[in-house]
Amino acid sequence: MIEKDSTLYFRGMESFRNSKLFDGLDRTVLDTLLREMNLKKWPKNTFKESTESEYIHYILSGKLKIYRRNQLLDRQYTIFILKEGDLFDLIALFDANPHIVYWEAFTDLEILSLPLCTMRHWIEVNPVAHNNFFHYLANRIRLLEDSSIESNLNSTLIRLCKVLLRNINEQSNKLEIINDLSNEEIANLVGTTRAVINRHIQHLKKLGAIQTGRKHIEIANIQTLLNISENRFSID
Repeated sequence: MIEKDSTLYFRGMESFRNSKLFDGLDRTVLDTLLREMNLKKWPKNTFKESTESEYIHYILSGKLKIYRRNQLLDRQYTIFILKEGDLFDLIALFDANPHIVYWEAFTDLEILSLPLCTMRHWIEVNPVAHNNFFHYLANRIRLLEDSSIESNLNSTLIRLCKVLLRNINEQSNKLEIINDLSNEEIANLVGTTRAVINRHIQHLKKLGAIQTGRKHIEIANIQTLLNISENRFSID
């Protein structure tokens, strides 16, 4: 439980007010949810399985990787990278059937957690929240659909450009969320190997589309990325 006069309460409320998940909801409605939550802290590199939890979690600060892995091939595929304002384990909220994914804290992580049954009831009695959560879920499904289509129809270079474009802040035109990932982690997100991503990043640098430092990527020319992603650019 979170005390109403605590610093954590005000931080949580401010985060809720800035999240599209809670658009159109009165402060009193948000209060009933926030006060039921508990703060959990996961240090960087914390690893957990989704089967361990009967809770839903809201990210108050930090970044989280959600992924699947093939131990025999020593390969993994990153499904999502989540940030402040995102929820997980969303599938368990709407479907009680077991599903297995892995969670890893990319940074020190603060999450607000509450039982799935409590969240389900809160959504049921708040129609605006019901609509918001389904819209959020639809966006996640659309991203998965796009990723599945792209992996079968597009080259890895085009997929890399699309991943970069999806993570550009529209106001600042700067790369966010994935800007400080290693090439290996970007490869896991694109669905390829580090060697392939290394080659493509060097190519994009030569084209003037990006600039790089140690585990850091900056966007230099968005239009070039757009042209490549739409297959309107010669990459010979």
